[in-house]
Amino acid sequence: MGRKPYTAADLTVLSLEEAVRKRAGMYFPAEPGSLGLLTGILQGVIGDALHADDGGHRPVDVEITAGLRFTVTDNQPLDLDDPGAPKPGFYGSLISMNRRVLAAAAALSTHTLIEVRAGGRGWRQELTGTTPGRPEPFTTSGQADGTRITFDLDPAFLAPDAAISTSPEHLRARRPGCEACASAQRDESLTIRDRRT
Repeated sequence: MGRKPYTAADLTVLSLEEAVRKRAGMYFPAEPGSLGLLTGILQGVIGDALHADDGGHRPVDVEITAGLRFTVTDNQPLDLDDPGAPKPGFYGSLISMNRRVLAAAAALSTHTLIEVRAGGRGWRQELTGTTPGRPEPFTTSGQADGTRITFDLDPAFLAPDAAISTSPEHLRARRPGCEACASAQRDESLTIRDRRT
């Protein structure tokens, strides 16, 4: 029996935004349409921010300011090119190429604001969906190097009754296979503030 040969014409190439919206469960610990997806997005961003390349944990500050808005601040260094400017990241934005989870969260957002600081310099950029605006330099005035990113998640993509859970068992969930996550160091590294009324 003759099998039709598999060719490039049989492939569908998706953008990262399309891939995330089609299979959000590959990026976050919840499926599209589930009530847990909103919390899962925040869990994923926290996990990305916490875990350092040396296996330890970075200090991370989380602020939940509205039903679909949260900000995560960490001290993860920014990728700079030789002249000292930020290297283009996902979508040509300030989201570094090694921070795929942040890019996936931006793909599920209507608006993202990212601020990065490195070597006494800072850059701020807004993304509408995944379309980046122009990075604007700003003075860091002694602030430590790192990343601060605010996501306004897309209500059209999330379940109507979805809400971020701030219970410890949800947002402080351990990453599987992470030995440092079993220690108190992880909880000491993570600060969560809920500003919702």
